[in-house]
Amino acid sequence: MGPQRRPHPGRLSPCTALTGTHLLRTGELPTDVTRLAEPYDVDDLAPLIEARRRGEQAALPMALSAEWQGRTRSLFEQLDSARERSVLPEEPPEDAVRALDTWLLDLRRRAW
Repeated sequence: MGPQRRPHPGRLSPCTALTGTHLLRTGELPTDVTRLAEPYDVDDLAPLIEARRRGEQAALPMALSAEWQGRTRSLFEQLDSARERSVLPEEPPEDAVRALDTWLLDLRRRAW
């Protein structure tokens, strides 16, 4: 099994960077990050996702952790680049903000 590294909150940073990059490029927020592995050429994302599924306290193999540190920097560079050319507006339209606020308040009222 090899040496293990205790989990770190940033271990899902590659997933966060991929999701953010896709959102900024397309306006779509995927809930299944595995859909992004192939189009963003990160086919070996599965071990990180599996570690997440095992739980927050699951240890990562040291080699996997070391490999992803450098790759995560690259993914965040892609995220920064995507922001510069994002299809999303800098600020949401006011009517969208009001509609979201109304929906959220209604949802909370029904729940309590």
